[in-house]
Amino acid sequence: MSLLNKKLIFFVSFLSTTSISYASGLFSANFFCTIAQQTNGKCPELPTDEQSLIDTLSNLLLTEIKKVYDSLPTCAADEKLENNVCVKTTTPPTNGGTTPPTNGGTTPPTNGGTTPSCKTDEKLENNICVKIPQITTQTSPACGIGETLVDGICRTTRIQLCEEKNWGVDLFKQSRSQTCFNNVVIKNGNFYNENVISEKASVELSIQILPDISQIGMEADTLLFAFRYAPNTEEWVKDGQSWRIWSSKDWKGTSLDLPSDSQRVKLGYVPNSNEPTYQLSIPIFSGELKGSAGNYFVIYAGYRLMDGTVICNCKNPFILQIVN
Repeated sequence: MSLLNKKLIFFVSFLSTTSISYASGLFSANFFCTIAQQTNGKCPELPTDEQSLIDTLSNLLLTEIKKVYDSLPTCAADEKLENNVCVKTTTPPTNGGTTPPTNGGTTPPTNGGTTPSCKTDEKLENNICVKIPQITTQTSPACGIGETLVDGICRTTRIQLCEEKNWGVDLFKQSRSQTCFNNVVIKNGNFYNENVISEKASVELSIQILPDISQIGMEADTLLFAFRYAPNTEEWVKDGQSWRIWSSKDWKGTSLDLPSDSQRVKLGYVPNSNEPTYQLSIPIFSGELKGSAGNYFVIYAGYRLMDGTVICNCKNPFILQIVN
């Protein structure tokens, strides 16, 4: 314990017990004289009352405390005072000695050298510069005139190749569709542009459909109906692979009640493949139309989407006149 601490403890103890000490004679003249001699080399007369004793001794102790305090060394920020001597303040490792690196020596960078300086497009990972992944926002291309965006790709809008009279319609909404219907007649192996055909000619009749670009890839059932005008009118429908007599009077008025030519065809693709063709061909008839001279055929074709929408050539059907 330092001298200053001892004096402070004594002074506090003295002040707390002065009246008792004075009355019992614990602070004798010899003890008081010893304190005074340590302070100024003189032994003053003992005060005759308690208050004087307190005042006198307090002055002596405070003078001594100041002298002792002034004699103490001034310690640095990293030092503390122990036994009136400044000593370094150190926090020893918990193992009682200097804590070495876990590898037993100076811990080098993980790559064995100086930490690298990365470029602006790099970041530091495990002390190695790696490329920062670039986050790009994909934007849809701007399509040109006559093109429509389908699955992120600009495709030619086939409707521009269609004559206005060949545009299809939505059967129930009675609104124009951007689906094109082209009548195809192949006579004796050659394309034929007339609607008048000899019953003796070998023909291939079909309707080529260029679906609305927004419906490319959708599944649909194809529909094919024919009205034969002769002395008596007949209604026919192609149900599956065969034509049969059918009466529109039996139709209940919903699209699902219409017999289909083929089912779940992928619009705009080659059948049973993922190869795009952007057209759909519906065969009507192949061979000779013997015995049909003098007849007219009015053929309606279209497709039914899975949601019940029916697109057809209802306003401009395929009309054929059969002659000798």
